[in-house]
Amino acid sequence: MNDHGSSPLPRQYGDERCTVEVSYDGTTAIVAVTGEADQITAPALGAGIEEVISRQPDRAVVDLLGVSFLASAAIRELIVGHRALGDRFVVVAGNRNARRPLFELALDRLFRIVDNVAEATA
Repeated sequence: MNDHGSSPLPRQYGDERCTVEVSYDGTTAIVAVTGEADQITAPALGAGIEEVISRQPDRAVVDLLGVSFLASAAIRELIVGHRALGDRFVVVAGNRNARRPLFELALDRLFRIVDNVAEATA
């Protein structure tokens, strides 16, 4: 990450329908999403991704394993993250709820999509 201080404390965005927690593991930012990522909750995902973009980590991992629904508004936030971070941006979508819409839109051609966080951080 560009600022060489200690890793910031985890931050949480969203509400009971969808939580977005941003944490840092060294130079890797992890954005863990749980719940329904839809038009109403997508701004929480956007806020988490914007935080990560502002810190410019060596790698940004968006963990969608806890997502029960992934709508186009949330997918748009993923595209924003990729545009800002390029190859440093990785999406974890090992579950059908997240993986299916991403692959149907051929987003695996735009950014890296993996099955689990360990693979994303390797």
